[in-house]
Amino acid sequence: MASYAYNFAAAGVPGLTFMTRYLSGDNGRAGEAGIKEWERDAELAYVVQGGPLKGLGVRLRNYVYRSDFARGRDSNRVYLTYDIALCDFQIGIIGTAFTLVYAIAGLPLARIADTGSRSKLMGWGLLAWSGLTAVNGMVGSFWSFLLVRMGVGIGEASYAPAANSLIGDLFPAGRRARAMCIFMLGLPLGLLLAFFTIGAMVEAFGTWRAPFFIAAVPGVLLALFIFMIREPARGAAETVAITQTPLDRPLRRRYFALTLHDAAVATGMIVGLSGLVGLTLGGWMADKVHQRFANGRLVFAALSMLVATLCTAWALHAGRIELGGFVAVFGAQGLHDAMYLIPVALLLTMVFLLAASRCFSRDAQRMREGMVLDGAAVAGQAAQA
Repeated sequence: MASYAYNFAAAGVPGLTFMTRYLSGDNGRAGEAGIKEWERDAELAYVVQGGPLKGLGVRLRNYVYRSDFARGRDSNRVYLTYDIALCDFQIGIIGTAFTLVYAIAGLPLARIADTGSRSKLMGWGLLAWSGLTAVNGMVGSFWSFLLVRMGVGIGEASYAPAANSLIGDLFPAGRRARAMCIFMLGLPLGLLLAFFTIGAMVEAFGTWRAPFFIAAVPGVLLALFIFMIREPARGAAETVAITQTPLDRPLRRRYFALTLHDAAVATGMIVGLSGLVGLTLGGWMADKVHQRFANGRLVFAALSMLVATLCTAWALHAGRIELGGFVAVFGAQGLHDAMYLIPVALLLTMVFLLAASRCFSRDAQRMREGMVLDGAAVAGQAAQA
């Protein structure tokens, strides 16, 4: 490690010419204490000399790689050298938390964009994340860094849904793609501008915190202009007007093209006549079947459920053919399909009746034997008395 430091010194890198004595232990501070003291002195030397740290990259993300400096400690631990010691795991947690909060917060904020003022949502969101960006320059620990980044995620999540909705209403279909393209250019242009300016900001002010304060200023100014954006009407850029005819009443009707009288007569014939015939003949036929078979009533009831299942399913299918073209247009086909639960319930009832008919004779015999035994016991007790 001493030779590694000497190579930096020989290359003329400012602020690192004294690195050898710290890492070799010549000053009595080897290992963990040595690297900490070197970090402080390197920071001071850089600011005083005013030169760039050649070969170490942008000082905002200046990492110090340590292999075996501290005896008995984990090797290859990475720390940020801007006042806060953050390891790789903590940096990953901060990035993950920002992404999760950004994704989750986008759902309710998109709902607000659909129902409220989009320009105000964008303006307040931009003010929030610009202010938190400035606060990011004052953090002093991992937890404060984490909370601030989560707040920035909430602020940024308010922008995309509101902006996309606003562009859709401000520009007609013929120019909407061009407007979206210009809007999306903000990402690569912003990254390009950041990479070209952050290093200069850090060198000019001598601290990694400066870019956060500087970046907050244009955000606040842009938010003031966003508040002045005219809020267009919903669907204002559409060439075809959307009708506002309420559909709740026709959607809730089970049948169409029937007057109240026709619907009443049809219902009366189905329920009244079929019920009268079914109850009269059904009871007589059930008794006849029971005279031949002990479980005749249950079997007859199961067969009746089968007939009802087939007839109901056929009636629903026929009605779907007749009305399908109409209800599909209004999105009401699902209401008709829900009626198929009726034949399904009838079919399940038939299955349970058949299952009961198989054990009915045995259960009835046991019940009769129990009644005989109970009667004999009662008679015996009466004779003894």
